[in-house]
Amino acid sequence: MIDRDLSRLFPSLSINYQLGETNKLTLSYNERINRPSFQTLAPAFYFFDINSILAGNFNTLPGISRSAQVDLSLGTWLLSLAYTDEQNPISWGQPDIDRERKLLILSPRNINRRQTLGANLSFPLTFTKFWSSRYNFNGFWQRDQPLLDGQVIEVSAFNGTANLTQTFRFADSWEAEFTSRWNSRINNGLTYWRARVSFGMGLQKQFKNGAKLALSWYDLFDTGSFFGLTADQPDFFYDWNYDLEGNIVRLSFSTPFGNQKLKTRAPRRAGSEEVQRRANN
Repeated sequence: MIDRDLSRLFPSLSINYQLGETNKLTLSYNERINRPSFQTLAPAFYFFDINSILAGNFNTLPGISRSAQVDLSLGTWLLSLAYTDEQNPISWGQPDIDRERKLLILSPRNINRRQTLGANLSFPLTFTKFWSSRYNFNGFWQRDQPLLDGQVIEVSAFNGTANLTQTFRFADSWEAEFTSRWNSRINNGLTYWRARVSFGMGLQKQFKNGAKLALSWYDLFDTGSFFGLTADQPDFFYDWNYDLEGNIVRLSFSTPFGNQKLKTRAPRRAGSEEVQRRANN
């Protein structure tokens, strides 16, 4: 019998201080429960090869996190500092070796503890009337405490991500956009996600009636549309690469129909949306 009953309060506190017309300081603290999704709990398994299995884990328990954050908004610039301490966080793809059957089993598991201290900086820049850009930089220190052979070990590292977007507008109807994304190596319990970088571009033409013709090219060099998972421990080594769609070129056309002056009714929300969202996580 698995006891899933958890009765406790999850307080949340936020304080805002206006520093001027466009500047604001926000202090916040919250506690949350991070429940496992249905896909995490499902006992189904998949064979990658004769020696590797990807499986669910119905023994996965919710994680409890406590976080404190400071946000400083200076016009269009935003700087955030945050600290999070999570007990029993869920880490996907944790390895376990069945030596008798010579199997490597990857499954979601709770690790003992995860501490994260991070900073985020985001801002736009406008160079000319037709050239604007957006930047987002995120750096954080993370310490995980997973279990290895029944013993708690510590794994810590500095990580970072960067997102850059350049937008060019021509003749009030053409728009071109170039994007780039970089992820450093990120720890994940007994494993880590390998670093990756990707680039993309898009071109859009907007007509007077509101119709749009768009051409997009995702992951230009096929360098970022994959998940590389590596486990490097004293008694085993595993290097797994899951390639998603690869680089994709899309051509799309959209046009409005009907009387555009009529007000549209707000979309209705179904009571099952929360259940569907968790099932798709």
